[in-house]
Amino acid sequence: MCTVYTEAALKYIEKQRNKIRHKSLEFLKKNCKVPIIVFPKKKVFKYSITNRDIREIGYNEGCVIAKTLRENEDLNKKYNLKLFNMLSVFSSTKNNIKVCLEYLKYFCKADMSKIGIVSITNKNNLGITGIEPYLEYFYEYGIQKQNILIRKDVEEAFKAGNGDGYWKNNNEPNYKGSSFSIHVPLNECGDIRNYSQNKEWLEVAECGIDKSNRFNDIGFGMERIELLFFGIPYPIVFV
Repeated sequence: MCTVYTEAALKYIEKQRNKIRHKSLEFLKKNCKVPIIVFPKKKVFKYSITNRDIREIGYNEGCVIAKTLRENEDLNKKYNLKLFNMLSVFSSTKNNIKVCLEYLKYFCKADMSKIGIVSITNKNNLGITGIEPYLEYFYEYGIQKQNILIRKDVEEAFKAGNGDGYWKNNNEPNYKGSSFSIHVPLNECGDIRNYSQNKEWLEVAECGIDKSNRFNDIGFGMERIELLFFGIPYPIVFV
């Protein structure tokens, strides 16, 4: 059963969303030294080309929250939105892992001992950088070893290119690379091996880890961040 909100309540919720988003950008600017990208607020980016367009605006350096359209989204899956807001960070000089974890721990006030990480192993025949060289960063911020899933099916992750270890943009063949995804448990019994089950875990971000490739970006789904860490009601989707 859907909650019915008054017009005044909806305006308040939207005000709270905007407040969190503004403070997110200010946090990244102040604490992570990432400049804020300025662009037309009403512009909507298609998911397939979002990163390229925003990089052109920000000269590949900066952070931005942009309305993003994913035309083929399966709205029958809970927490999926066709139109959502993505917090993107593009930097050739910053440590992406530390930027992600700084934002989660100090802005979102996440319980880092419960955060899940999914990536691929460094031990593969494709020569793709895996997560092992960076594990100490996760431990430093309180991520627990049992909550880090290191996928051994590297070829499958590479072929799919959907994240959770490897991501690629089909419109830009050179824009690809190894990555890790960040997941938040929806109950106390979440096993990270079940990360794809949205009754146990909800993915909130994808992050590139190999700066030798062009995929050195971070992308957070703001509606999910706002729900899980700030208690903002999730947008109602009609299917």
